[in-house]
Amino acid sequence: MTGREPDEDRERGDADLEISASYTAKSIRFKEKRGVRTRIEAVGDVNVDDVGEGEREGLPDDPEMGKTYRDVKGGKRIAARIRRPDGSG
Repeated sequence: MTGREPDEDRERGDADLEISASYTAKSIRFKEKRGVRTRIEAVGDVNVDDVGEGEREGLPDDPEMGKTYRDVKGGKRIAARIRRPDGSG
C-alpha cells in the first residue's frame, strides 16, 4: 500500500463523510464468491455524491475459491459529499 498523494489530501478535505477500513492477514481462503456493495443514503432534502475506492496487496481482484493467499493486506475508503438539491452546501 502506498502513501497518499497531495491531490488525495485535497479530495479527502472535500468530503462531508468518510469511512475507512483496512485489513491484514497471514493467510486467507474464500469458500464462496460474494459481491461487496457500498452505498450511502441520506434522509431529508439532500443529494449525496459518493465514491468508493480500495486497494489490496497479495490478493487478485477476482480470487479463486478454495485457494489460500498469504500475507495479504488492503483497505477501502468510502467518501461522500452531501449537498442540497439547489446546489448549496
